[in-house]
Amino acid sequence: MVLQMKMGTSTLTLGYGHYLGHNNRSLQSSGLVVSEIAYHTKVFEGWHSHEHAHISFLLKGGNCEQRQGREEEYTTGNIVYYHAGEMHRNTHTRHPSKNLNLEITGTFLKQYQLTETLLHKAISRQHAPFTMLKIYKELLANDTVAAPAMVMLLLELLQEGITEKSATPKWVSIIRELMQDCWDEPLTLTDLAEATGIHPITISKHFSQYFGCTFGAYMRKLRVAKSMPMIRAGENSLTEIAYTCRFADQSHFTRTFKSLTGLLPREYRNI
Repeated sequence: MVLQMKMGTSTLTLGYGHYLGHNNRSLQSSGLVVSEIAYHTKVFEGWHSHEHAHISFLLKGGNCEQRQGREEEYTTGNIVYYHAGEMHRNTHTRHPSKNLNLEITGTFLKQYQLTETLLHKAISRQHAPFTMLKIYKELLANDTVAAPAMVMLLLELLQEGITEKSATPKWVSIIRELMQDCWDEPLTLTDLAEATGIHPITISKHFSQYFGCTFGAYMRKLRVAKSMPMIRAGENSLTEIAYTCRFADQSHFTRTFKSLTGLLPREYRNI
């Protein structure tokens, strides 16, 4: 942890592997440090930055954050990206809170020919929360293969940014928005065709190319993502959540959730 002084005010710069909260556990490999950080009591709420870029996945709780003239409220399930040296401050932290932090050094970026831009884009991908939970499961496992497994999971997520098509047809964004808005409705291929004016065969032929999976798999991912804050809230049973998110039954919901996140819904609830 390094404390720098600028123009008469203190600016806190957190070094390699350090955060304001309590570090419950961490693993590192090839310039990547994965840590579980807990906040049980109030910590420093002033402006600070981090020496290296990092991704923070909120496992529990949340806070309000200020940076670059804007303020955001983050809660369970959100993923936040921080550029190396980016100034920010966090207030009104809910206790207890818990984050999964992935600190990515310049060494890691250089070794795998990556950029901070790719890191930033990666967190907005549909299945990014699922990848974060898989990485968290490896952190908990903490065996001889956990560290390289975490590196591979992160690289898999980042690789999509390298291989994405630069020229995406307009109908793709229309379908993506429709699926986001109607995640709990029985959408059909006819619905997609009518919304875009594109022939059903064309949509069927190219769907996986632009969405990285089948239509059914994409919709199930959306429904699992919607279930995550419901599970953490603890206000409804898993059976009720399964039906709310349009799964056939709790068993189907449980299988799908685990296949995407590596965790059972009850395990995620108890994090």
